[in-house]
Amino acid sequence: MLQEIAHTWGLEHVESKADLLYPTTQSVPDPTFVDECFQIVRLDDSNEPVPENNIQCPNQHSQFCDGSNFQNSYQELLQIFGPGVPDLTAPTLEITAPAEGAEVDPKFDLKLTAADNLSPQLLTLSLKIDGPSAAETDPTAWPSPSDLTFPISGLAPGEYTVTATIHDEDNNEAIDTVHFTVKGEPVPGTTGDDSTTGQPGTTTGDDSTTGDDSTTGEAPTTSDGSGNPTTGVTSATGGVTDSATTGDQSGGDDGCACRSDLAPTSGAPALLLLLGLARGRRRARA
Repeated sequence: MLQEIAHTWGLEHVESKADLLYPTTQSVPDPTFVDECFQIVRLDDSNEPVPENNIQCPNQHSQFCDGSNFQNSYQELLQIFGPGVPDLTAPTLEITAPAEGAEVDPKFDLKLTAADNLSPQLLTLSLKIDGPSAAETDPTAWPSPSDLTFPISGLAPGEYTVTATIHDEDNNEAIDTVHFTVKGEPVPGTTGDDSTTGQPGTTTGDDSTTGDDSTTGEAPTTSDGSGNPTTGVTSATGGVTDSATTGDQSGGDDGCACRSDLAPTSGAPALLLLLGLARGRRRARA
């Protein structure tokens, strides 16, 4: 694609395989526009590069090379567009729900909004939840700007901190943190007491807690109608769509959906979490 676009700016094929203007893409895994003069070529009937006699833009090429049948791809593009400007501005990120210090039900929505000063731009998002049911997600990419909603259920009661981190394509970072409390009685074995084994819902030296669902720390088990048990994990639809909906894995019908599995990477139990898929709404631009 870059080669074809470069042709519209007057650049022609050259003999170096390291240059993006080599007639074919082979041998070099990541060619670039090279700051060096190379012979302008064409492909013959055997698909081999041979010197090109019919030069399209001789005056342009001769500004940077000795002779109009040579081309410096890098210098010609630099003349047209000027030097690159680094992106030093961090994106913006805000966790809009739950509010700081809020008390939430065991089932709630984690909402955030993210944007960058440049567009188009992809923002890489990761989430980390610290608390009785700790977990974190792998980084996933979302377009800028995005309003994202992550339905969550199955967190054990207690105090939590959620940290959202995003990076733009130049690795500029933005972080937002919110503290909240999940309502309910704390589950034994999740308070960090020294008498616990470190596993949610189990204690040492007391067999009376091993057969009671209220103390095991596992997600409530229900039936899906077919007799198969299901846990309290909630999934959401993926995509940046025109409307935030659940249960539709297509991500909307606007042809611009993104979906990504955000599976926990920690050793948290399956009730955690979270974030199968987010449902998102692209923010309207002014």
